[in-house]
Amino acid sequence: MKKYITGKNGIKFDVEFFENIEDGKTGYYIHSDRYGCEYHKTKVYFRPEKTWNDHMGNTDCGYYVIAPLPTGEKVRVYMF
Repeated sequence: MKKYITGKNGIKFDVEFFENIEDGKTGYYIHSDRYGCEYHKTKVYFRPEKTWNDHMGNTDCGYYVIAPLPTGEKVRVYMF
């Protein structure tokens, strides 16, 4: 499963999840044309629907990782 994100400086990244969630962690690759490809294995978090805004579709919910980008920033990437 592949997700596309954009960093603060406008660089586009592809985050490809290829491992199942095991022991609360998953592995994924972060790729960009400028920085190449990096493998990471980090903890998986879950954000449930809690408020009325969540049910109206205003905020994301589900499984996500906090991915460290090669530019030094960290972003929340939802798996599905």
